[in-house]
Amino acid sequence: MVTKANSFLVAGLVAVIGTAYAQQIAAPAKPSSSAVADKIMVERAQAALENPEAVAGSGWQESADATIATEKAARGDQLRAIVDQHPTALQQELDKAAKTLNLPSPVAQKPGIAKQAPNVKYRVYLSQSMGEAAVREAMTDAVGREDTMLIFRGPNKGQTVNQLQVWLGNMVKERVQKAEPLPNIFVDPTAFSEHDITVVPTVERVDAAGKTIASVRGLFDTAWLGSEVANGAKGDLGSRGQTYPVSEIDLLAAMQEKVKNFDWDAWKQKAAADYWKKAPFTELPRVSQARVREIDPTVVVPKDIIAPNGTVVARAGDTFNPLESMGFHQKLLIFDATDKAQLEYARKFLKAAAGTRVTLITTTMNRDEGFDGYVGMENELEHPVYMLNAQVRDTFHVEMVPTTVEATKKVFVVTEVPVHQGVK
Repeated sequence: MVTKANSFLVAGLVAVIGTAYAQQIAAPAKPSSSAVADKIMVERAQAALENPEAVAGSGWQESADATIATEKAARGDQLRAIVDQHPTALQQELDKAAKTLNLPSPVAQKPGIAKQAPNVKYRVYLSQSMGEAAVREAMTDAVGREDTMLIFRGPNKGQTVNQLQVWLGNMVKERVQKAEPLPNIFVDPTAFSEHDITVVPTVERVDAAGKTIASVRGLFDTAWLGSEVANGAKGDLGSRGQTYPVSEIDLLAAMQEKVKNFDWDAWKQKAAADYWKKAPFTELPRVSQARVREIDPTVVVPKDIIAPNGTVVARAGDTFNPLESMGFHQKLLIFDATDKAQLEYARKFLKAAAGTRVTLITTTMNRDEGFDGYVGMENELEHPVYMLNAQVRDTFHVEMVPTTVEATKKVFVVTEVPVHQGVK
């Protein structure tokens, strides 16, 4: 029986076979179960939770390398690097890190609270410790000033980000209701640490590069500081009024402390366990009798394809068979790795296909055995095994397991093997 390919088959072949499986040129040497699990557990678990189909195309060595890089970043390199980023990128990275470490996020932007204005000349550091009246006064002074940026370090200890958002929103609530201009409010813990801000209010006059020209404590009067700088003043101009300690927590310090004491091994184990509990399997029934089918991937061009220079690449009605131009230089085995008979068949299939590139794809795994069971099965076969996704299943019309897929110069040959009836 020859089956015609649907209109999406060529795209599916290129995306799934040409890209994902073309990476799998050779099986890796047999690694130890514990070493492999330690290297690739986090990457596969996290990636598969968000995009299960990606697992089928994951390269073995690439997966291990990515995990090493991910854990290295998680252990501190990322926290040290993000301070050099643009404020918007900085907030995004801090938000991700905070979620991983179960800390409040520093991102407190909401409609009605403006983002950092361009061409900033003044940085005004504020804190909830000043009291609502003083904060409102500072905000009023900065209304309409695109050159002035009001900065808070983050939430107070025990205060959630949502509570901080509500508090900041209440400071400008009347202006929002009246659709009046708002001050530029920003939450940036790194600004406090980089500029050694320990008391508020503190005002800095900065140059075009963001470097501090002069600063003063106890004031939020940018006009006074601007006048002093115009008259040649530079550096620390001292304290000119009442100051308050910064009450908000230092999120970066909290994250670094959390990273230092974080139980990475427990986190990796939990990530892997969570993946296998939630992983969606593309399960199929067992083959009951032998059957061979052919799939013709030929596609008919629906309309003329013309290049920008006017050259006709293909005309409506032309046909294209990717096997004739690209070929298919491997064998696929789709099977159920939890079935002993099918696992044994996979072992024999690999031996019989020695010298040929083989891709093993399982429909399901034992959830109770988790990642250790998965890695153990790969070690037993001495070959990588991938999870079946819907795209591969539909491309080759896989209906039962075990099923093999090979190709001639014109068609795919799909063979269903009833291993439970002794058929080889």
